[in-house]
Amino acid sequence: MTANPDTKMPSGVLGVVWRDVATNLRHQGLPVTWGRLFACLAWSRGVQAVEIYRLSHYLRRRGIPVLPELLMRLNQLVFTADIYPEAEIGSGFMLIHPCNVVIGKGTVIGNDVQIFNGVSLGNRLTERAERLDDPRRGHFVHGREDHRSSVDRRPLNDWG
Repeated sequence: MTANPDTKMPSGVLGVVWRDVATNLRHQGLPVTWGRLFACLAWSRGVQAVEIYRLSHYLRRRGIPVLPELLMRLNQLVFTADIYPEAEIGSGFMLIHPCNVVIGKGTVIGNDVQIFNGVSLGNRLTERAERLDDPRRGHFVHGREDHRSSVDRRPLNDWG
C-alpha cells in the first residue's frame, strides 16, 4: 500500500513546495504519491521553473545578494520564465507552460493560481504591479487577456 503524502505535509518553505507539486499532480488527474512527487520535481518544466523562483525568493529574503539574480537568469535561459525574486507568490502556484511568462518585481499572487504561457504581470515602466490575491481559489490567468490594467476574476479557460 502506498503512503499518502498529504497526511504529513511539512510546514514553511517545504510545505509551499510540497503544495505546488501536489497541485500540479492533481491538475493532471494523478494521485499524490511519494514517487509521483519526486517525478514531478524531476520532469515537470512548470514545477521546476516555480521552484527555481522559490529558491531565489528565499535567498533574496535572507539578504544574499548575487545568487537570486543568477537563479532568475537561469530560469530565463532554461524555461523562458522571467520571475523576479521580489515577487510574492502564494502556495499551490502552477505554471501550465512556463514559456514567455513574466512576473515582475512587486507582483503579488495569491494561493492556488494557474498561469498559462504568454502572460506578463507587473509593469516595469511605471513600477506598478498586479495583485492576484483574490480570496476565491482557483484563479486562472491566460495569455489572451490584457493584464496591464486590470485582472478579470473569472476562470479564463473559456476562450470567450
